Amino acid sequence: SHLPRREIRHEPEKTVCSCGCQLERIGEDVSEKLDYTPGVFQVERHVRGKWVCRSCETLIQAPVAPHIIDKGIPTAGLLAHVLVSKFADHQPLYRLEGILARADVRIPRSTLGQWSGACGVELSPLAQAMKAALLSRSVLHADETPVPMLEPGLGHTHQAYLWSYGTTQFDPLPLVVYDFAESRSGHHARAFLGSWSGKLVCDDFSGYKALFERGVIEIGCMAHYPEEPVISSSDCRAGIWPRNRRRVFRIRPCHRPACLDVRIECRNAFRGLGEMSGATVPDSSIPVARGGASLAA
Repeated sequence: SHLPRREIRHEPEKTVCSCGCQLERIGEDVSEKLDYTPGVFQVERHVRGKWVCRSCETLIQAPVAPHIIDKGIPTAGLLAHVLVSKFADHQPLYRLEGILARADVRIPRSTLGQWSGACGVELSPLAQAMKAALLSRSVLHADETPVPMLEPGLGHTHQAYLWSYGTTQFDPLPLVVYDFAESRSGHHARAFLGSWSGKLVCDDFSGYKALFERGVIEIGCMAHYPEEPVISSSDCRAGIWPRNRRRVFRIRPCHRPACLDVRIECRNAFRGLGEMSGATVPDSSIPVARGGASLAA
């Protein structure tokens, strides 16, 4: 309903009946179709007039407007489209080159890569400001994601990582800063966080352990726990499970952002397991995770 409408009318070629009488319009039928027009390119012609004084021979001309790439042809809108296509829509530059070619705009992928690099340089002050605001928070989230990286000369890719650091969902300033690294070594996290000390929400990856030794407080993500046996012997002695049949279950990580959903799913899952075994699993018998912290807590 929020989209603009382009009305196309269809009327009969003749409005006179075969008997000779004039036809009268008594209504209409309306059907709507959803249409799409690919991106339309246009050229901005910046005309800077020259003004001269015949008397003193003084020439006056408006200054050139600032651009992201000096003396380059792309506008800020085109550069934004390239960046969003590459980094948000994950379009490789060779695909973007083909998409632009279908609109009869020939831009080599090498040029698109140069534009992306120039924009990265111009955006680096913003990234540094975001990092400074991020490190002023007392609670942060951290995770690392593998990405394939093509090593020049090798002819194949190897696994690099994007380390992501973000504020919590309760922070009024939503920030996520990405740090590219060629490995998963923990020194990348230590180099990024520097002297920051606070509470870090992360998984049990060993690369974060050196941070905890210097004062950073570890907050385990409930979506990754428990990774060890979750049915303790005390549950068996309490009659929840048959004493002669000690059962061990593992919960598959679901990587959901809200830990509350995970706790509810864990509770329901164990109730289902109890029903299958003929046992009852009350709320107080939620299994114990690593470190003795109850999942219900």
